[in-house]
Amino acid sequence: MHKAGQIRIAILIILLSVSNGLFAQAPRDTVGFVWRLLEVTDPTTEAKVEFTPLVPVPALFTSWDFGDSNTNAIDSIATHSYSTVSSTALDVDYNFKLNGNDSTITRRVIPNSAAFIARLDSSTNVTYVRVLRSSFFFSSNNAITAMRFEWSVNGVALTDPNYQYPNIRYEFTTPGSNTVTLKVWNVADPTKFCTYTKTINIIPDFTTKAKLTDIPNVFTPNDDGIADKFIVQTSGTSRLVFKVFTRTGALVYQNQAYFINWDGKNDNGKELPEGIYYYIIEDLDKQYESAKGFVYIFRGKK
Repeated sequence: MHKAGQIRIAILIILLSVSNGLFAQAPRDTVGFVWRLLEVTDPTTEAKVEFTPLVPVPALFTSWDFGDSNTNAIDSIATHSYSTVSSTALDVDYNFKLNGNDSTITRRVIPNSAAFIARLDSSTNVTYVRVLRSSFFFSSNNAITAMRFEWSVNGVALTDPNYQYPNIRYEFTTPGSNTVTLKVWNVADPTKFCTYTKTINIIPDFTTKAKLTDIPNVFTPNDDGIADKFIVQTSGTSRLVFKVFTRTGALVYQNQAYFINWDGKNDNGKELPEGIYYYIIEDLDKQYESAKGFVYIFRGKK
């Protein structure tokens, strides 16, 4: 028979594995340096990029290599204009010294005023929704001055005014491969525009019932920014009933929604005690197979 202390140690080992995995998956744009596009008069002949290092003291800047045979050994925060506009990424190097040793961080940079990234919406984590974000990285859509934007999905322009911004949240309706294109021009001359295209694979296709995958077996709702919620990735198109029970079978939480994003509280909004709980997930629209199992709430509080 296992002692309670042994069980706790085992859970902590699982938790550390989960936490290390989260750190390992930190997006590359938070490490080393960031880049963003700047406005240009003619995006067909020029792409202007601002580079900002994120390597903290005691690292000392030495130089930039912009990937097009140009360098800069003067400015740690540098702006560079690319005369060749392309949809192919270039390797840009940030060179610095750390403890007397030469170090380099390399990132892929796209010299194109229409470049963008596509990510899951972290607020829902549903697979049919993407946040499409221009590499201009405006702090808000109101910061637009001379540049104009037009998004297209599978060859059809999105004419809704809500989609005429550099950053949008888009819900796909077709599973499988979807082609997304961003068109950008300067208001001074709309005939001079550039485009950038990505193929985004939307899953599942629901030709058969899909399985819910990557369901957490432990999470830590302690507001430390790591695994704070029990999140299950879904398409966001199916009504899911999520139930949580104590080990003695008492129902403590129930919710129906298109995605599962639980904060470890009961139906009255109070934090549940640390421990093991049993969950059941059922799909009212029968797109997903039912799922059930145990999850450990670990708060890290004495």
